[in-house]
Amino acid sequence: MQTLSAERVSTIAPYYQRPLVIALTFGACFLIALPLVWVRMSPSDSTLLPYLILAEAVGLGTTHFFLTLAIYLQPSQLKYANSSLSRRLTYFALPALILLLFAWVEAWPLKAAAPVAATYFYLAVRFADFFHVGRQSLGVLQIWKNPLKDSLPSWTRHAENALFVGLALMQLQTYAFGGTFPAARMSAWLPALLLGGLFLVIVVQYLVPLSLRDTRRASFLALGYLVAQTLCAAMAVYATWLYLTVLALHYLE
Repeated sequence: MQTLSAERVSTIAPYYQRPLVIALTFGACFLIALPLVWVRMSPSDSTLLPYLILAEAVGLGTTHFFLTLAIYLQPSQLKYANSSLSRRLTYFALPALILLLFAWVEAWPLKAAAPVAATYFYLAVRFADFFHVGRQSLGVLQIWKNPLKDSLPSWTRHAENALFVGLALMQLQTYAFGGTFPAARMSAWLPALLLGGLFLVIVVQYLVPLSLRDTRRASFLALGYLVAQTLCAAMAVYATWLYLTVLALHYLE
């Protein structure tokens, strides 16, 4: 998700205060993603579970992709993308090169011909995926907290950025260790504890606007969004196989 200007954030922010948007946002996390995580982690022989996961992946994930493509192809967006050489390279050449790269990797095939190179390639791809979701979460959080821009310290955004980048790196660590958080390694727990402390520091910053009448609602919503996205990211830190399950909120955005 590209970085939004302050003017653009101020324009979009009122949309995120609408009751339906609030209900869909928090419903995607607490009524879809986290219940599916609980069901997947619970011992069960239910034959319905794979269909629920498939329904989320297809119903939200596939539509997420095609709706993004539809926005990309809007005349105003195409005009913006075609307005300079650097933007042409970013919005046309780079996506085409990425698609060609993946086609070449699968056609070679890279895994059989160069397994070591393939390992590093897929680690890079996986991190790009985790990082992309984290960047979108950070960008949307800035929209939610726009009414609080005069009530929070300026460094709060940097702390939030560090939190989401750190979560992406920890998700990569879990993926690199076979898809399960390496609980036996102290080197895995140390960054987890640091990120937990950082999260608490950020939460404390929201207590002041939360205590004020004029900013209470906006603070509650922004803080709730931060908690929801951190919970979803933490699930993917715990186990990579939960990653797609907790993307409901990302898809909806």
